[in-house]
Amino acid sequence: MLLRGNPECLDAVEYAVERSFKRRPPVIGMDLSAVGVGPPGLANELTGVGIADDNLDGLGGGIDSGNKRHGPKLPKPHPHPPAECALADAKSPRTRTQVRTRRGVGWTYAADMALRWSSHVVDSTGTVVYSEDAGRLQPTASIGKIFLLAAAANAVAAGSLDLSMLIPRPSEPVADSGLWQHLAVEDLTLGDVAVLTAAVSDNLAANALLDLLGLDAADAAARSLGCVQSRLLDRIRAVRGAGDPIGPSVGRADELAEAVRRIHVAADESDQSPAFSVRRWLSIGVDLSMVASAFHLDPLAHIDADRGVQLWNKTGTDTFVRADTGVVEGAQGWLAYAALAEWDADCDDRDEAMDRMRKLGDRIRQCTLT
Repeated sequence: MLLRGNPECLDAVEYAVERSFKRRPPVIGMDLSAVGVGPPGLANELTGVGIADDNLDGLGGGIDSGNKRHGPKLPKPHPHPPAECALADAKSPRTRTQVRTRRGVGWTYAADMALRWSSHVVDSTGTVVYSEDAGRLQPTASIGKIFLLAAAANAVAAGSLDLSMLIPRPSEPVADSGLWQHLAVEDLTLGDVAVLTAAVSDNLAANALLDLLGLDAADAAARSLGCVQSRLLDRIRAVRGAGDPIGPSVGRADELAEAVRRIHVAADESDQSPAFSVRRWLSIGVDLSMVASAFHLDPLAHIDADRGVQLWNKTGTDTFVRADTGVVEGAQGWLAYAALAEWDADCDDRDEAMDRMRKLGDRIRQCTLT
C-alpha cells in the first residue's frame, strides 16, 4: 500500500541545514529530521544500508513483489521542503573532545558523542525510508529475546517441541522485568513461557527458553531473519562478572528493522507460519514507552487495531540503554523500525534518548496514518 498524501513526510528532502554533527548524514527517503531525530539529508539516495537479501527462510516463505498488499515503492519526493518542515527544536548531539573506544564480546566501536543513537525505518518492500548510523553495533538489552521466540516457534513448527510441554522455572534468581518471579507456580507450558517473554520481557522466562533451546538455535533464528551481527549473547544475569558478555544482546538498527519486517511479511502470508506465532506473542507486549508511545495505545490491550493503528514491538531496557523495534500499520500502509540509544554512566542522556524515540514515533505516525 502506498504511503502517500503527507507533504511533511514526502516533500522535505535534498536540502541542507548547517549543523555540527560528528557522524555521517542519514540516508533519507522521507524527512524525519524535522522532528529532531537526525540531520536533514543532502540527497534522495538509498545507499549504504547493507541489506538486500529478501529471503525469508526460517520464518515463512518469500515475498511476492507483485502482491498489492506490499504496494509499490515510494515515489520520489519533491525537492523543495514545505515551510512547516523546519527543524522543530532539533538539538545537535553533544560531542566530546576525546574519542573513547569500548570493547565488548567480539564487537568494537568508537564513540564521540555522549548519546550514541541509531535508527532505521523501512517500508513493506524493504525500501529504506530513513536511516541514521544504522550500521552501528550497540547493546540492545532484551531485544535479543526476539531471536529466542523465533527459535521456539521454529522448533514447534518442526515438531521437535510442543507448546503444551511443561518448562521448569530456572533456579538462578534474576530481578527486574517479569512476572514469573512473583508467581507461585514452578512450571509453565512452553506457550505460556513464550507469552511471558514477549509480553513483559520476563527474564526468568527468557532464561528458561535459553536453557531449552540454546544459543545456537537463537543464532540460527537471527540469521534466518537477515541478521549478521545482531544476536543474543547471553542469559539474563543478576550480576555480570568480568568473564561474562557485556549484556544479553547486541544489534544494529538496520538489521533489526529488516528482521521485524520479515516476520511481518511471513506472518501475513500464512497464519500457520512460525512468524505468525512470533508476531502474535509480541503483539501482547506492554512496553509502549518509546517509539510506540506516539500512538497513544492501551499498553495492556492493543492486539486488535485501535483507531486504525496496529502495532507490535519489542523493547530493551538497561541502565544506560533504550531500544525499540517493531511494526506499525495504518491506513497508508506499514513501516518497520528500529531505534537504539546508549549513553555513558557519567552523562545521563535518558531524557534525550526517550525524546528522540517519541519524535521518531510521531513522524512514523504521520506517515502511516494520514
